Formats: sequence, C-alpha cells, structure tokens
Amino acid sequence: MLVGRLPPPCIRGVAHTGPAKMAPSLAATNKKLMSDAPTLYQNRGGPFQYARAFAGLGEKEQTIERLENMANLGPVLLGRDLTYPEYALVRGDPRVKDLRKKVGLPEQQFALSGSH
Repeated sequence: MLVGRLPPPCIRGVAHTGPAKMAPSLAATNKKLMSDAPTLYQNRGGPFQYARAFAGLGEKEQTIERLENMANLGPVLLGRDLTYPEYALVRGDPRVKDLRKKVGLPEQQFALSGSH
C-alpha cells in the first residue's frame, strides 16, 4: 500500500521548507525529529526523502550520508536529485564528486531547464 511507503510528516514538511523559512524553535524541533526519524521510521520513506530533508535543514554530513545510500539506485535518480536547489550545500563536496563518479555521472553537473 502506497501510504505505508510515505515518509513521516516531519520529513515531508522539512524537505520543502528548509531552515531559512522556519522559526528557530521549529528548526530545532525538526532537527531533533529528523535525527530520530531513520531509526523510528525504518520502513517509511527512503534515502531520497531523508537526504532532501537533511539538506533542507542545512545538515551537510547527514545529507551526504543519505546520498551515499542512494548509490545503488543508479545514476538517473541520483543525478536528477542533485539538481534540486536543496543540494547546493553539498555539490562542491569531494565526497559528492566521488559519488557522482561511482555511479557513472559526469564530473560536471549540467543545469536543467525549468525549476523544481
């Protein structure tokens, strides 16, 4: 059933809000929820949702860890996801460059037309 695969609300909200648009107390609460979410919701969501939510919170290390968990999904999904604005904080990181190489993506990321 599709509903069982959706990430918990804390992840969906954080992924689209980002820290710049949150009140400081809400950002702190969301960081706590996100830190606990992978353990509490092991069967919900996936590395994409967690990576995007952590990126939205400005959590570089957690974002990269989740992106590395996406390597087995192949270059198409990972390459597409890295174009999203939330991932700007990790694009220049050497680990992301290594990850791109590992899955067969070109070293240079090309801009897509349109916005996400």
